[in-house]
Amino acid sequence: MTFPPDHVPEGGHGEAARLGGVELVNLGFGGGALLDPFTARAMRDTPADLISVKIGINLVNADLMRLRAGTLSFLATGDLTDRTRLTLSVIRDELSRIATERTAEDPNLSYLDGRELYGEADFAELPLPDQLHPDAAAHRRIGERFAARLFRR
Repeated sequence: MTFPPDHVPEGGHGEAARLGGVELVNLGFGGGALLDPFTARAMRDTPADLISVKIGINLVNADLMRLRAGTLSFLATGDLTDRTRLTLSVIRDELSRIATERTAEDPNLSYLDGRELYGEADFAELPLPDQLHPDAAAHRRIGERFAARLFRR
């Protein structure tokens, strides 16, 4: 959905768009945001000056992806020592590494660790009601911080 600057929805990106006075296009995947190839094509085909992607908890909860770990081996009962499983920390580390490598070729690419927008101190002050989703006050804070970084020029 497309939202003009004066009618953006609540939430982190909505707040950032409102503060920046920019139009927001929300692809609205919610809990279905699992980095499927069609998602990349939808982003590619949507005209934009800036693309912001939140990646993390849905991939961890669904346990659909793994780090490439070299030699493939399978154990039907699972392997508790499996270090290829994605966690939020693993995802953050890998995205940071990839963005650092690729910014040499694409100076428009950047990485922002979500803990800079909402971290441990914020959780102590504004805990997640269901341990997963921010409430309106936390969304506002996230949006304000994102806007400050995004529109600081």
